[in-house]
Amino acid sequence: MEDAATATALERFGLLERYLSVRAVANYDRSAPGETVEESFDGTEASLALAIDNAERVGSAVVEALLEADPLGIRG
Repeated sequence: MEDAATATALERFGLLERYLSVRAVANYDRSAPGETVEESFDGTEASLALAIDNAERVGSAVVEALLEADPLGIRG
């Protein structure tokens, strides 16, 4: 929901073309073996670390690709 609100505000100011949201999963709707559903929804330090690592990997790859392509002609 936060992403939709951010995108709506950016669209109103004509800035939506510069918006990117990278999200990572830190908890799951299905528990791992030996884990209760409640534990799965709460997340753990390990799941948070994995989510941060995944977000960094995806975010870095996207930023590197955008810098190389320069679709908005920023470096131009």
